[in-house]
Amino acid sequence: MKMKWKKIVLLLMVLVLFCSCKKEEPMDSWEAAVGLSYTYMREGVINTNGQVLRFYDVQSEQDVALCAKPNCEHLGASSTNPNPECNAYLGAYPDMPAIVGGQLYCVIQEEFTWDKPEGLFQKYLYRAEVDGTNRKEIAKFSDAQNSATADYGEGYFVYTYRNTEDVEGNTLEQCRAGIYLVDLKQEKTEQITVFDGYQAYIPNVMVYNDKVYYVYSYLKEYMDFLDYEVIFSEEFNQKMVENTCQEIWEYDIKTKKQNCIWNGGGSYYVTTMNDGIICVKESDRATIINCADGAQKEVSQEIFYGKAVMPYGNKIYFLTDGVLKAYQVEAGEVEDIGTYDESELKEIGILAITEETVYFMAQNGDEYYLPYDKFIKGKLDEVKKIEWQS
Repeated sequence: MKMKWKKIVLLLMVLVLFCSCKKEEPMDSWEAAVGLSYTYMREGVINTNGQVLRFYDVQSEQDVALCAKPNCEHLGASSTNPNPECNAYLGAYPDMPAIVGGQLYCVIQEEFTWDKPEGLFQKYLYRAEVDGTNRKEIAKFSDAQNSATADYGEGYFVYTYRNTEDVEGNTLEQCRAGIYLVDLKQEKTEQITVFDGYQAYIPNVMVYNDKVYYVYSYLKEYMDFLDYEVIFSEEFNQKMVENTCQEIWEYDIKTKKQNCIWNGGGSYYVTTMNDGIICVKESDRATIINCADGAQKEVSQEIFYGKAVMPYGNKIYFLTDGVLKAYQVEAGEVEDIGTYDESELKEIGILAITEETVYFMAQNGDEYYLPYDKFIKGKLDEVKKIEWQS
């Protein structure tokens, strides 16, 4: 136990030194692709499963709880452990964690009971040291029932939510979707917008060049799904296509002004937005939006036929038929990067691309990673599986 604790402390010390010394601009020291349970970063992955934050380091191929307490068992809350003392425990429902500028950030759900559900609508953004100490609340998100998606970038945290009920538990006919923006340096919070609409939802968000880009999806008119004998039948799908609206909005952080830069119907699908590029697919074509200059270009949808389209570095990467390809945004050309064994990596998709590490997920849920310099050379046969120790 003593030797194991020493290894944990050593890994955390290396992590702290890396975060604080890697770059001059601390808020830009790490990229982070945020999910609800996992966050993918340049040097590893944070996992919130089990209530205790754990970090998988791709260099050492080990994972540790983000806690340096001696002899700590790193346990979450339970009937036998109602008040966890582990520093990696930040609450019963930790969401969207990331290490930015050498500090740990995480969205925490206020404690609530089902007979008093008001707390369900209160979320907080906490900042702490990498080992979970010195916690501080820096933002509060009111009237936020369900976390939707988020992004960290350029010293900002942008958070979206979706409400399907009111605080008394009554189902809303029109859902509420909203966005909060937090300036991590100034610790200032603003609500960018709130939408009320049928099935209103904000599924994608991105911070880029002091602007926030987000997708707003909603139905033009109310649909009672109970009216359809089979959900996802041909009749149902056709009605959804006719009734669905999607909009892409751009919010200028400096001027506080926003405008809709693209809109389309239910036959379109915003596949991803990352690193200043937005990809929209339709049945026979695709639209690429370059946020650097606002240019929009239509291309053949066949270019992006494949799994998990992911923009990065002015290229759009995609996997298809055992081949990793890249579409060059400016040149408009497709290049083959490399091949992979589809029998070994069944239905593999790209989860995230950072400046040093690329992450993948296979059909069975297994996750893999590959150094970025090997990825761009097409060496997918060298991917390594992420093995969580607990």
